[in-house]
Amino acid sequence: MTCGRDWNAAVPDEDRWEFRNFGECLDAWIDQTRPDDDLRLIVTQWVMARHDDPFEGVSRQAPHPNMWFARIRDTYRPPGTMVTCSYWVFADERVVYCDRIQTLNLPI
Repeated sequence: MTCGRDWNAAVPDEDRWEFRNFGECLDAWIDQTRPDDDLRLIVTQWVMARHDDPFEGVSRQAPHPNMWFARIRDTYRPPGTMVTCSYWVFADERVVYCDRIQTLNLPI
């Protein structure tokens, strides 16, 4: 499944990270959860912000040194769910590969 978005279009070449599988994961999350427009926009904007700094607001997931996890800010919804994202960062190759975007029950 492809989403037709060019995730690398607005970033200068010298600072560009190559983003893989984010469009597919975002589309799969939308298809599975059918979020409201506000939640869809928050998560999409968060994904796009990874271009600025893929390490901002995420934590490393032991025992995998290249796997990162985020609780996406402002996605808490009653009765106690939050959208999360896990992805791999390969800094030497400047590649960020999305593993999954999903809605989880709290506590996380």
